[in-house]
Amino acid sequence: MKQLHKFLLCISSAALLTACLLSTAMADEVTASASAQGMGGQVTVTLTMDGDAITAVEIEGPDETPGIGAEAVIQMQAAMLEQQTIEVDSMTGATITSDAIHEAAAKAVELIQGGGEEAEGAGEAAELGFTAGTYSATAEG
Repeated sequence: MKQLHKFLLCISSAALLTACLLSTAMADEVTASASAQGMGGQVTVTLTMDGDAITAVEIEGPDETPGIGAEAVIQMQAAMLEQQTIEVDSMTGATITSDAIHEAAAKAVELIQGGGEEAEGAGEAAELGFTAGTYSATAEG
């Protein structure tokens, strides 16, 4: 019986340690969203970064032109994750959507890095400090 208790204690300890390590590793990831005006409406880029590494990219442009701007959304999302940069090539024929994606991605990176110095719509400068979490921002072009 003592052997069983020791075994269960070891398993429980290992599970607890694993959970702690996973939560510590995930705490370094920061997610931010920003938007910019595309051809058909707002284009939103949500970036998740762990240090300098881009771990997830989600680009939404539901009102972009099917087959043109909508294709830029798909291609640029994949390229940002694969190339590990937001400075990816624009898509020919979808310049406005591509520019909106670049603008929104740059704003999201700025939010992640804590580089924002002015609170949008506040009317005056405000010092911002960011910790790990999810942030949202919008912009009109």
